[in-house]
Amino acid sequence: MPIRLLTRTARWKRGGLATRVALLSSMLAILVLLPALGLGYAALHSLIADKLASGLELTAIESRLRIESRIDALHDKIHTASRQSIFSNALADSAERNAYIRPLLHELCESTPEIDTLVLGDFEGKPLATGCQRHDADERWMQPALQAALAQGGPRVAVLEIAGVPHLDLAAPIEYLPTGSLEGGLWVQIDLTRLFEGAGSAGNADYHLQFLAGEAAAGTTRTPETTADVLRYRIPLAPRTTGALPLVLEVSVARDTAHRPLQLLVLGTLLIGLGAIALVSWQSRRIADAIASPLAELEATARRVAAGELDDIPSADVPAHEQDSFRLLAASVYRMIHALQDTQRELSETVDARTRQMRRVEADRLLKEHALASIDSGIVITDLTQPDNPIIYVNAAFERITGYAATEVLGRNCRLLGPHERDGAAIVQLRRAIASRTACSVVLRNLRKDGRAFWNQLAIAPVGNPDSGEIVHYVGVITDISERKANEDLLIDWLSRLDTIFTLSPDPLVCFDERGHLNYVNAAAERLFSQPPEPLISLTVPELEARIRNRCASARPYPGLPPSPDQATRPLADDADDPTQDCVIQLARPRPLTLHQTWRYCGNGGSSLVVYFRDVTREAELDRMKSEFLSTAAHELRTPMASIVGFSELLMTRRYDETRTRDLLGTIHRQANRLTALLGDLLDLSRIEARRAEGFHFERVPVRAAIDETLAAFLAPDTRHRLVADLDAAVPDLRADRAKFQQALLNLLSNAFKFSPAGGDVELRILPEHPEGRPLVGVSVRDHGIGMNDEARARAFERFFRSDRSGHIPGTGLGLSLVQEIMNIHGGRVDLDSEPDHGTCVTLWFPLADAGSVPIAEPAAAHT
Repeated sequence: MPIRLLTRTARWKRGGLATRVALLSSMLAILVLLPALGLGYAALHSLIADKLASGLELTAIESRLRIESRIDALHDKIHTASRQSIFSNALADSAERNAYIRPLLHELCESTPEIDTLVLGDFEGKPLATGCQRHDADERWMQPALQAALAQGGPRVAVLEIAGVPHLDLAAPIEYLPTGSLEGGLWVQIDLTRLFEGAGSAGNADYHLQFLAGEAAAGTTRTPETTADVLRYRIPLAPRTTGALPLVLEVSVARDTAHRPLQLLVLGTLLIGLGAIALVSWQSRRIADAIASPLAELEATARRVAAGELDDIPSADVPAHEQDSFRLLAASVYRMIHALQDTQRELSETVDARTRQMRRVEADRLLKEHALASIDSGIVITDLTQPDNPIIYVNAAFERITGYAATEVLGRNCRLLGPHERDGAAIVQLRRAIASRTACSVVLRNLRKDGRAFWNQLAIAPVGNPDSGEIVHYVGVITDISERKANEDLLIDWLSRLDTIFTLSPDPLVCFDERGHLNYVNAAAERLFSQPPEPLISLTVPELEARIRNRCASARPYPGLPPSPDQATRPLADDADDPTQDCVIQLARPRPLTLHQTWRYCGNGGSSLVVYFRDVTREAELDRMKSEFLSTAAHELRTPMASIVGFSELLMTRRYDETRTRDLLGTIHRQANRLTALLGDLLDLSRIEARRAEGFHFERVPVRAAIDETLAAFLAPDTRHRLVADLDAAVPDLRADRAKFQQALLNLLSNAFKFSPAGGDVELRILPEHPEGRPLVGVSVRDHGIGMNDEARARAFERFFRSDRSGHIPGTGLGLSLVQEIMNIHGGRVDLDSEPDHGTCVTLWFPLADAGSVPIAEPAAAHT
């Protein structure tokens, strides 16, 4: 057995070498060529397909823009005409209006060939004058169109089909100028077919461009060779002035024309592949012929198979004595050919059965093709030939929007969606359209399966029997616009909030329209710039500018407002050289105010002007106080430093006796202490403002003990003064910072002695009860010095303010400011009472420890 197996193996090697060489050569060529050809074909196929899709889309977008631009131009033209005063006058001039209105209407029709009908109507929708009427216009369309436009206060646009031709129905209201009310309007019907002929054109000769209004064709560029096997691209029209319309622009191209480059690509790829494979096979065959001649029989058989002579194929049986590798291969080839014959017969039968099935499916597909075109919206088809007009088809989007499965709605009427009771007018419009077998579009508030309401924009269109022309179906397109309605409500809410914000804003704000007339002022601007009985609304820019200039201080003239919003002449908003931009206005009337003026152009194309006046009176006052503060601080710091530097230079340059030296050193020491006290007060104020109550340590403080400690640390300046303390009143403990308590009291005592240059008593008292009954304990310091007038009392707590301007009384002007900050943190208050030449009384009111008082959020006011 092993010997026999080895013998057969050796015979197979000798007999199959040529076959293996040819086979391996061919396989190697196929493995190398097929991936390369496949990748090249895939890349070229993708590029050609993308180019085809881009061409369709680009053609559709270009044509849509031309048509939308023409619709916008017609809409603006009619709307602009309706705003002319001549039409407003014609509404009241019944006797003479035909003499000047009809020529004007005829001229408008002649200049606009797309207009079929142009009629001037009154507020009841009755015609007053006709410019053109190229067909029998039904007044039933005019009356509701004009009334709808008058009701909504602006142009009303709809799409109608008249005599099989789609028309754009436009109604523009006319304002009667004497009363300001809407008393009539212009009613226009535009032939969409004529508009399409003038505006729509396909750039590529292979493209077929069609303009659809619903399912009716409004125009076409050329008739395609076939309408069954084409590639289509549809794009809806949404002009700027009218919004979305039931108009669709369709661009199509014959599939054969579109796929011609792909067919050429496939053919070229096949030719290249077949040529390469044929070349390799031919070369392999030469090698095989040179290696083994027994392959000739198999080659002859292959020629018969290639010629279709399958009946003469030898039997697959091989005698035992002839079972070499080549004959076994030939037998395998024969068996494969017989199997292919059987498979071919089975495939032919299968293809015939599938072809019959595809014909049946194609009939159903054509019926539902229109409904599947808009996959994002729900589509429903009803049958008008059956009782109650049942639903016969819904798509997946309908199921997703309504929550109903197709099996739940098929055979039922559309009433299952339950229109809301507020949709009465829309339901009437819908029923009239169905009764008259016309298309319409309404907005309904329907209910989903789970009971939730949703806003439905429903557009229906009739479908007729192609043989009889009878309307047998209605196709409805359901669009869920709940989110859009919610956004509209949200926008209204935000506009209301903005109006409230502008109304409550303390800063004046005014807005001018594109004509330069004032069309909005907030309450602050009304209070500031109004001049009864003249209103601010409708003032021009120069008029408001003159009114503001009359209220400005003569020393600071008003730089003015920017020019009216004119595209040709207005300056840029960020022009740094414009004196009206970011300027400060000083008003003297009706009360002194400092305003910061800034403005911007906004709106569509920057056609509106907004001027904002910010009240910076407090900031200006703070800036003045800061400058005064810095000047005073520099002066107060420079005075002691000058003494220190001057006396130290004397000691360095001269030699004095001990008495004189100690006198000079004493002066330096006093000035250094003065400088240290000034810096200490500034640091205390800075720390208190920066850290507020964080640096305070509140505790229960006995009033008498705290005052005794303060008096022990206080040294009267001279013998002309006497400190009289009345501390016998029994009061509860305070909640205070002991150190800050003593610091505030020391400041008051120091001021009392300094501002009593003639001497006298300084009285210190404890006040156990607050005049208003609040849980506070007072500590008052009264002197009989120079006192303060009303102006000085009002500014007593300003930093560096000193009631004595002579400079004879030393001090920094920070004492009372520091005292007020300390009392603010404690949650208390400061009372100041003073009269010129009668002295001053300052009372500190501290909260009681048992009252549970805490520092208040807002600073306590100083009462004078």
